[in-house]
Amino acid sequence: MACSNKGFFVHINSVDDVKVKVAQYALVMARPMIMYQADHPVYWSSVFLAGKSSGLGPNNEQKRRLVTTVSAPIFDRRNYSVREAKLLGVVGTDVPIEEIIKIIPQHKLGPNGYAFIVDNNGRQEDD
Repeated sequence: MACSNKGFFVHINSVDDVKVKVAQYALVMARPMIMYQADHPVYWSSVFLAGKSSGLGPNNEQKRRLVTTVSAPIFDRRNYSVREAKLLGVVGTDVPIEEIIKIIPQHKLGPNGYAFIVDNNGRQEDD
């Protein structure tokens, strides 16, 4: 199963094999992501309080708001005879939490429901 999914599998017979097998696995971890079909990870940052935005509040003060950043790697996808992983750059943008809340279907959330975000450490970030 690991080989059919471009993964890695080894059988360790003794403690002496560990160092050699870990060195082989390090090569797998160093494989460029372009070799893994068209799916590349999209990174979402933890929610943070954005700097001052261009919007003006009720007292002529600039508003601060909760945002998250989304980013992804961009690779050269041209067809070459030799497949090389060429990272062209990274794309990213800040997404205000209020914009994410706007796209949540309210009929699925329900009248007593509320939106919240949990990061990869299990911390809840709510608006």
